[in-house]
Parts: sequence; structure tokens; C-alpha cells
Amino acid sequence: MNDKTLIKSRFSANFSTYNDNASVQKKTVEELTKLIPYINYGNILEIGAGTGLLTKKLDYLNAQKLFINDLCENITLNIKPQNLPYEFIIGDAEEIEFPHNLDLIVSANAIQWFDNLKTFFQKSAQALNPKGKLIFSTFITDNYKEITQTFGISLNYKTSDEILDCAKNFFDIKSSKQETITIYFETLKDLLSHIKATGANAVSTTNLTKTKFVEAKNLYEQLRNKNGLPLTYHPAYFVLEKP
Repeated sequence: MNDKTLIKSRFSANFSTYNDNASVQKKTVEELTKLIPYINYGNILEIGAGTGLLTKKLDYLNAQKLFINDLCENITLNIKPQNLPYEFIIGDAEEIEFPHNLDLIVSANAIQWFDNLKTFFQKSAQALNPKGKLIFSTFITDNYKEITQTFGISLNYKTSDEILDCAKNFFDIKSSKQETITIYFETLKDLLSHIKATGANAVSTTNLTKTKFVEAKNLYEQLRNKNGLPLTYHPAYFVLEKP
């Protein structure tokens, strides 16, 4: 089970540094936006809005209302759509009640933090109108694989097939794709600071001993190439439709 209190704390603490360090997340939002049809919508729900990278894109859709969800209260001070009527829904998306009669549910890079995808898909299907869409990006199996290899710390990332297997009983699968993005750092300190600045260190409260940290650092150095120390992101994108 993911520690939602820790997740909320880490993301809230690094809210101000997120956008300056979220180059990959910005790219995934751009890719995700391309999958969202620009048609007339009734109600839209965004899950895990964060600093509003996707919200800014949704604000240009033709919709009656935008519901904006996140675990952190920070969003109410930092996200201000200009074109659409909107309402904030603060809380864990796995626990809150979704608005009904939705035409679209969207989420950028939040679902990897969920504990029960099957329940989430069922809940989303119940909230959507017939032919309503659930469109999202999430990080999957090989995300931060170097951290897993060297520090032995990892979120329980799913494969694309595992995600689709959870969704298929509630949705028609319209499309899915994945990509690998690798970025590089000169030092391990810079790399770890990058992870912290995007709140993605909300995986464990475990403090490594000095000896274990040195061992992990030496292992990571073995991964260095001409570009520096690698850090892999593994995003996937899904378009699902309620029958």
C-alpha cells in the first residue's frame, strides 16, 4: 500500500520547485493532450492536477464545467482556469466520490500512486456517460529503473498489459502506447535533487546507512556513460471509452 500521507507531504513540500524540474512530465502532458478530442463536452474531471500543467490545456476545451482533483490543497492557490467554470475536489482520488454525468476523465502521471486500479476503473466507468472517455498517462515498469537497480527502492509500477487487464472489464480500449525517456546528470547529488524537486521521492521513508549509500552510489557510477548518469522515465498513454 502506498503511504498517501507521505505522498501528500512530499508533493506539497516541493510544489514550488516542481515545474522547473518537471521536463519529462511536461513532455508527457504534451503527448497526452494530443489524445484528447477537441469536441463539445459536458462535465470533465481531472485527477491529480498537481501544479496545473494539464489543467492549462483543458481550460481551452469547450466544456460546461471542469472538476479539478488533487491530494494536496495547494492547487486551490495555484490553479486558476480562465475560460471554464471549475470546482476543486480535494482528496485521495481512490476515496473521494466522483461527480456524475462526466463526459471525460483525464489524468497526467498520477495513477501510478494508486493501490487498486480495478476499483478505480470501475469507479470511473460508473461516473462517465455512455461513450465517455478516460484518457490518462502514467509511469510504468521501467520508470526509475536505475534507482531500483542501485538503491533497491521502487514504486510498484505496473506493466501496460496489467493496466489494460484491469480496465478491459469496464472500458473499450481505444489506444495505448508507451515510450522511454532518459535524461542525464553530472552527479548523483544532482540526480537525487531532481527526483526530490518533483516530489517523486514519496516512495519510502527509509534512511540508508552511510555504508549502504556509498555502495549504491558506486553501483550507480557504473551506469555512467558519455552523457552522464542516466535516469529513465517510462510513461504510457491510454485512451479508454465506456461502452
